[in-house]
Amino acid sequence: MLGKLLKHEFKANAKMYIPLIIVFTIISVMMRIMTAISGNIDELPISLMVTFGLLSMIFFMGMFALCFYSILGSTSRFQKNLFTDEGYLMHTLPVPSHYHIFTKLIIGVVWFVINVIVCILCLFIGFMEASDITEFATVISDMAEGIAYAFREYPGEALLTLLLMVATYCAFILLCYTSTALSSFFNKGKGFITTLLIIGAIIANNIITSIAVELAVRLELDLTPTTALIICTLYFALIAVGLFFAVNSIMSKKLNLE
Repeated sequence: MLGKLLKHEFKANAKMYIPLIIVFTIISVMMRIMTAISGNIDELPISLMVTFGLLSMIFFMGMFALCFYSILGSTSRFQKNLFTDEGYLMHTLPVPSHYHIFTKLIIGVVWFVINVIVCILCLFIGFMEASDITEFATVISDMAEGIAYAFREYPGEALLTLLLMVATYCAFILLCYTSTALSSFFNKGKGFITTLLIIGAIIANNIITSIAVELAVRLELDLTPTTALIICTLYFALIAVGLFFAVNSIMSKKLNLE
């Protein structure tokens, strides 16, 4: 059943992202055509230079928005699919509530990766010449070799860094889900309340981490990089687990649909 949920969720997300990806790709193709006409951006007429500048601005804003919307869209999809009228249908399915959470989390990660890849490809299409692509490929190759070297020579630290990134991402997404679930108890201003809860949690996290760092300095704790990575990973992993149980408890015991 989890496989069917994943398939359905992937298709539903595709309806959100594919139109944006198509528009984004069209803009990058238009920029490539404009530069190919003269071969040099400085040789374009003033009107085309202004148009190119506007397209470039829209492109980079769109690149940021597409990656950011991967998180915003995942949260919006979670709220709409599970805490509105659609929820009446979704919660009648013969699956536990944590299946829905896992599904939204996994598909959210998948589409985030897809959108990042699309942004990189559109960057190639819109701006990079053959020599730039060769140079960029060299940089990517060097980065890949560096990552391989890190896992080969420092497997523990490299694995902990990867786990920290995953734990941090999951903690943030689950914070968005939990805030959405909590805001469902209010009749009005759900989006505003969700935003306030997320911002408040981020501020609280920054205060806690700042205090922890200050205590470590005052106590003159000589933490190795490995120990620091372990502590940070456990911290965000515990937050993610706590948030997961919180949103799962709301969905399974105190569900409040519109």
